[in-house]
Amino acid sequence: MSPVKEQPQISYPEGINRLEDGRWVIRVQAIHSKTGQRKERKRVLSETMTLSQVEDARQHLKAQIERAAPNLLSQRLTFNDYAELWLRVKAERVRASTAEHYLLALHRWILPHIGPLLIAHFNRRDALAWVAEVERARMDNGQPYSRHTTSGWWRVFCHFVRDAAADLGVPDPIVRVRAPRGPSGLRRQRQTLTAEELRALLDAARATFPSRYAEIYTLALTGMRPGELYALRWLDFDEVRGRIIIRHAHRRGIVGPTKTDEPREVALSTEGRHVLRLHFSAQVEACRLASDLIFPSSTGGYRLPESLHKPLRALSKDLQLPVSVGPLILRRTFNTLMLENGVDHVVLRAMMGHSDESMTQRYAGISLDEKRRVVNALEERMGRP
Repeated sequence: MSPVKEQPQISYPEGINRLEDGRWVIRVQAIHSKTGQRKERKRVLSETMTLSQVEDARQHLKAQIERAAPNLLSQRLTFNDYAELWLRVKAERVRASTAEHYLLALHRWILPHIGPLLIAHFNRRDALAWVAEVERARMDNGQPYSRHTTSGWWRVFCHFVRDAAADLGVPDPIVRVRAPRGPSGLRRQRQTLTAEELRALLDAARATFPSRYAEIYTLALTGMRPGELYALRWLDFDEVRGRIIIRHAHRRGIVGPTKTDEPREVALSTEGRHVLRLHFSAQVEACRLASDLIFPSSTGGYRLPESLHKPLRALSKDLQLPVSVGPLILRRTFNTLMLENGVDHVVLRAMMGHSDESMTQRYAGISLDEKRRVVNALEERMGRP
C-alpha cells in the first residue's frame, strides 16, 4: 500500500502540512542551545486538532529543541520530576480518556513506588521490584487484581520508564522484565449470558422498563460499547438498509471518535429496526427529539453508561441470573454468542470494532448482508418473540 501523501494544494503556516486522511504533520528545525547543533523533528498529530492547536504544538516542539533542557540532561532527575513533562507531552497526542488513564496509573501505582528514584540509576532490579509490588497488591476484598488490570498498569509503566530512559540517553531498564502475573482472567470471560438468559433478560426489560428497552436491546444485539450507544444520533440510523453507522463515542459528555478512530456499521435485524422505530415514535410523542440523540438523558444531553446499571441489576436479581448484568456484560455476551454460533472472526471484528490494527484492512470490506445474516442467526437461536 502506498504511503499517505500530504496535501500540497492548501497553504498552511510554515512547517505545517496535512495528510489526505486529515492528520497534521509538523516539522521543526532549531539550534540546540547547549550543543549548538541543528536538529530537525517531525511529528504526526490527530486530525481532531484545530490549526491553532497544531501551531501551539509546533511552537512547543521547537522550544523543546532550542532549550538546553538541563532537567532532562541532569543525572539528578527523578521520576517525580519527569512525570509532569511526560504527561503534558502525552496529553497533546492522545484522547482525554487515555491521558486520564495515564494520570491515574502514575499517581496510584507507579510514582508511589519509583517516584523518588533517579532515572539515570534506575535498573532492571528496580523494575523487578515494582513488578513484585504490583503482584502483592490486593483489592479491598482481599483478592488480587486481575491480569487485565495489572496489564494496564504495566503498559503505562513501560511507556513512562522507557521514555524517561530515552530522553536521558540511558539503557532501557525493562529489558527481559516480564509483566506482573495475576489471575488469568478466564473467570471474567465466563461472565456472560446464554442465549436463553439473554432472551429472558430482554423480555423482562420490555415488560419492566419499557422506556429503556430500546437501548438495552440495541446494546445486546449489536455489541457496541456503551459510550458509542449514547453518542448515536438519528442520522446514524438507516432504517431502509437496516443499519447503524457508529461514528462517535462519548466519555463524560466529551464526544470524540470511536476507539479505533474509524466509523463502522452494524446490521439490524427486522426486529431491531422495529424496536428503534417504536422508540422514535415514543420520542416524538414525548417531544424529546430536540437534541437528535437516539438515547438522550432526561434533560436532552448525553446519558452516562452507568445509567443502565440500576435497571440491569434489578432485572438480573429478578431473573436470578448467574451474573449481575451491566453494559459490558451485554457486549461480551454478544461476542461470545457470535463465536459459539460459528461467526467468522473477521466478520465479528467488523461488528465489534475491535482495535486490532492488523485486521483493519481485512475486515473493512465485510458486507452489510453478511453482518445481518449473523445477527438474524443469533436471534433465531434466542427464539424470536
